[in-house]
Amino acid sequence: MAIDNLTTPVQKPRWSELKEEDDRSDYDFLLPPKQVNGPDEHGLKKVIEYKFNDEG
Repeated sequence: MAIDNLTTPVQKPRWSELKEEDDRSDYDFLLPPKQVNGPDEHGLKKVIEYKFNDEG
């Protein structure tokens, strides 16, 4: 069927095309999503979150 033709691939921006800015919050969409695992049998929950540091 023609269903494959209806979906368009999502194009991610290339690193070379991104402008260097002091505010890195605009690029948060490039990071993996937040992961929450648990709670386990001991009641512990593990949260994995990625952020840009001051150096990028």
